Amino acid sequence: VYSLYAEKVRKRTADKQLEKTRYSRPAAGKAAKKPTSAVGAELKRFNKYTTEQIEEMIMSLEEKIAGLQEEFGDEKYYHNPELLASLQERLKVGEAELDLLYRAYEIRL
Repeated sequence: VYSLYAEKVRKRTADKQLEKTRYSRPAAGKAAKKPTSAVGAELKRFNKYTTEQIEEMIMSLEEKIAGLQEEFGDEKYYHNPELLASLQERLKVGEAELDLLYRAYEIRL
């Protein structure tokens, strides 16, 4: 459980840092940084979806993540480390996908 909390704190800190860099003005004579090609490639797969479809995907994934978080209360995960690791990995993947969806949605706005 602590690892989830630590991951959320790291993510929140990274998000705040991203906001600072995103909304700060570039120094005189320097061009604004363009998104890296890796980020662009990750977000490219969402180009085929409309804004409304992305919103629906976000809501659906948020519900799925909430369900995964509730599963941490089930004692079967504490008796089986492999199941717990699997649940943590599914949650991590879901949160990463949600982050990509949020970024794709922001680009659309």
